[in-house]
Amino acid sequence: MFKNFTLIKKISLLIVFTLTFLVGTISFSIFNLIRLESQEKYLKQNVVQQILTASEMKIAVIQVQQWLTDISATRGAPGFDDGYSEAENWAKSYREKSRIFKEMVKFNQTQLNTVKDKITELGLAIEKFNTFVG
Repeated sequence: MFKNFTLIKKISLLIVFTLTFLVGTISFSIFNLIRLESQEKYLKQNVVQQILTASEMKIAVIQVQQWLTDISATRGAPGFDDGYSEAENWAKSYREKSRIFKEMVKFNQTQLNTVKDKITELGLAIEKFNTFVG
């Protein structure tokens, strides 16, 4: 079939096929990057909220320990006997933040698995592209 083609036609055909493949690969990669970007923004907002909630939980634990230490050190002397109530308030805060955190983690686990799959797919596409170009 290609016997009647001149060298210039053969080279031109090779360039056209190569460019078509490159455009297809780049288009596929860009499409996946756009999808990943929207998912990344969503997860970024949720992950930041999870980190803040976990940090607030950590502070609550420290405050409970601190107030219980204070009540132990002052032995509940008048005017210094608010340690138990303060510790209880911080414990309530911890329990509330813990409940919120568990809901966030449960909801986001499915989203996280989806993003991991998409990142794996993108990595494979980039490897194929680099193999072709390299």
